[in-house]
Amino acid sequence: QIAKGDQCLSISRGLFDKVLEVLTNSVETTHKDERQQALYDMLAAGGLRYFDRDHLIEQAENAEFYRILEMLYEKTDEYDKIMECYIRDEQRQTQCFSLIQKIFLEDDDERSNERKSTIEKSVMKHLDKLLDIDTKKTAMVIYHHLPTYIPLVITKLESNEEKLFEFLKYSLE
Repeated sequence: QIAKGDQCLSISRGLFDKVLEVLTNSVETTHKDERQQALYDMLAAGGLRYFDRDHLIEQAENAEFYRILEMLYEKTDEYDKIMECYIRDEQRQTQCFSLIQKIFLEDDDERSNERKSTIEKSVMKHLDKLLDIDTKKTAMVIYHHLPTYIPLVITKLESNEEKLFEFLKYSLE
């Protein structure tokens, strides 16, 4: 009924809040993917306007509904937070590299330069985790898009010779 938008059915905000509470109940551990998909579908069909954004973010965080968070952050160009969603979502961790590539390959304008700067900071902030996810892809990102950081990465990895060797190997391929 939400998607139809014909106003034939009136649903109170309170009912939406109750549905949100049920779907994001962090005590409930079964059917997490189905609950997340149900909330995603409801929001995508126009239900987003019935929720307080901050409360929705809080509930999605508690339930570890990273696809919901991604949807919300995308609407406000918070790509650093989207990247964190990918990193924290074990099923979609490698997608953070697609996001990084997408941002760095955008045409240069003021808005895309802001996104690139934000992602650059986020890559460096999450460097260790990115290396754990995929050393080769991380090395390629640093080499192609952030070459001025190579000395910093090398210094950071000096205490882990195996990771350092791997990083250098993939950087030189």
